[in-house]
Amino acid sequence: RLILVVVLFSKCVNLLPNNIVESPFNKTLIVSTILNDPFLMLKEDSETLVGNNRYEGFNVDLIHEISQILGFNYTIKLVEDGSYGKFDRKKQKWSGMIGELQSQKADLVV
Repeated sequence: RLILVVVLFSKCVNLLPNNIVESPFNKTLIVSTILNDPFLMLKEDSETLVGNNRYEGFNVDLIHEISQILGFNYTIKLVEDGSYGKFDRKKQKWSGMIGELQSQKADLVV
């Protein structure tokens, strides 16, 4: 079984003039995601925990490893509308995680 994992970066990796890439090193990035077993789950005792410690799963492990390699901190944030994203033709806008990425409410989505 093949699992496709997509991590989308927004403003954390910006192309600057002359195609210089701004590094996420030593920055705190907002990671927008959605509850979806086994990728992201609330821990059984999540009510007594705060911040990133409330979550577990593949996506938590993935973002932790990426943060260690690239040297950034992160805050996991559940997507406000609880969706991956859908394009609204009337508004010409995306909802969900894609919308949060485009509106720069999130730096990454997993």
